[in-house]
Amino acid sequence: MKLLTFAEQAGAGEPRLGALINLDRIVDRAAAHARTGDSVPLAALMRSLIAHREALAPVRGAIAAVGPNASPSICRARDTVRVLPPIRNPRKFLCVAKNHRSQLEEFARNQLVREIHGEHTGFVKLDSVSVGDEAEVARYRGIETLDYEPELAFIIGERAFRARKEAASAHIAGITLTDDLTAREIQKCEVAAGIRFWIAKNMPSFARLGPS
Repeated sequence: MKLLTFAEQAGAGEPRLGALINLDRIVDRAAAHARTGDSVPLAALMRSLIAHREALAPVRGAIAAVGPNASPSICRARDTVRVLPPIRNPRKFLCVAKNHRSQLEEFARNQLVREIHGEHTGFVKLDSVSVGDEAEVARYRGIETLDYEPELAFIIGERAFRARKEAASAHIAGITLTDDLTAREIQKCEVAAGIRFWIAKNMPSFARLGPS
């Protein structure tokens, strides 16, 4: 089931929980629930749904019951809404760098890292820079090298501090995609100053997320 968060195309619009079907149709979770008449209370947004996983089964059932040909009030064309980051206000957005040898060697050639070693580098993306997967990204004045990297993003649904490797998958509530954008010339200045990736990774819209 490919869950997402969306809002009306025009105006601010309240975030709503939905599901992507047939790549171009979005089922409104609340409208689907109302149609089925299910009395089970369902989480309004992704974060509360993850916290109450027992609601996943009725959500899946309500969405399956309407299908892609339901009325526009229930099943929306994807191009009529704005797809938002799946989770609003996540507590953390942790990223891992230097986890591909070929990319690490490329970074070394371009002076984007100082050393090659066996340990990965962690950095943080701010929630305020997150946008939906179809949002436009601006190349800000002075940035000549705007780079992007498609990445897998794992949504952690349960506390995983010091989790054992073999049990790690049990803490994953879902998987989505992220487009990690970087202003490389700013990153090069940060590396030269001994600062880990911060400003270069955290300009507005530098983390496109979703939807699946």
